[in-house]
Amino acid sequence: MSTTQGDSGVRARLNHRLVLVFLACIVSAACAPERLSTQTADVGPPFAIPDAFLIVRPGATLKVFASSAGPTQIAQLGEGDLLQVVDRSDTGRFSIQFPDSSEGSLFGWADLGQAANSQVEPARLAGCPRDLKIEHLAGLSDPERLLCYGNRELAFAAVQFLVLGVADASFRGDPAWLAQVTQDAIESAKDGPMLSVHLPPEIQRPGQGNWVSVQGHFDDPRSAKCQRVRERADGADESGKDAIRWCRQQFVITNLKPAPAPRPETAAPDIDAP
Repeated sequence: MSTTQGDSGVRARLNHRLVLVFLACIVSAACAPERLSTQTADVGPPFAIPDAFLIVRPGATLKVFASSAGPTQIAQLGEGDLLQVVDRSDTGRFSIQFPDSSEGSLFGWADLGQAANSQVEPARLAGCPRDLKIEHLAGLSDPERLLCYGNRELAFAAVQFLVLGVADASFRGDPAWLAQVTQDAIESAKDGPMLSVHLPPEIQRPGQGNWVSVQGHFDDPRSAKCQRVRERADGADESGKDAIRWCRQQFVITNLKPAPAPRPETAAPDIDAP
C-alpha cells in the first residue's frame, strides 16, 4: 500500500472518531436540560409562576423569611391570606409579595411546598371593580391595583384628605416622597375605607380633613428609577426590581383642588308611617 493510501486511511479513521465524539456531545447537550428539568420540576407547585396570585390553603400556615436561604423569619401567613409570586431562587424558596397593614405590602421568601403537598393554591380573585370608588380600590392589594388600572388617570370629585401621622422612617430612598411609606390618604366617607396616596413636591399638601378633588395614577413614570433601602432590621431587604415594583403600585396625585363637601343623602320617607 502506498504512503498516500495509508494517510487517507488514517484521516478516514480520525474523521470517523470526530463524528462519533460530535454526536456524543449533541446527545449529552440534548439530554442535559431533560435531566435538569426533571430535578427542578418538583420544586414548588406548578402554578407558582411569576405574577401568579395565590392564597394559603385551609389549615395551612406559610412562614416568610428575609432571604432565599437565611433562617430569619419576618412574617407568617395564615389560611386565606393573599400573596403574589415574584420569582424563585435556586434553593427552592419563592420570592413573594404580600399585604401588610402598616406598609401596604412587603416582600419576602417562602417555601410553598412540593407539588403534591402545597401550602398554597391559586387565588380566585373577584376581578377589577367596574365603579371607580375609594372603597373598591382600598379592597385591592397593591399588585391588583396596578394590574387593574395600569397608568390610567383616575379622578375623584370630592374626597377628604387625611394626614395619618409623621413621615414613616422604615425606608429611605429616591425619590423620597415616593420611596417612603406614605402617611397621606383620602377617603370618601367619614371613617370609611382609605386609599394611601403620595404627593410629589409640586403638589401642595391640603390641611387635615379638607375636602378636595383629586386626580392621580398608579405606575408613575418616576417609579422606573425608584430606589428603596430599609432602615430597620425587622424585614427583608428589597432588590432593585422589588423597589421599582413597589413604587409602581403606589397612587401618585397629579392634580388636587379644593372641593365642596358632598351633600348628605336625604333618607327616603317611610311610606308605612302613619
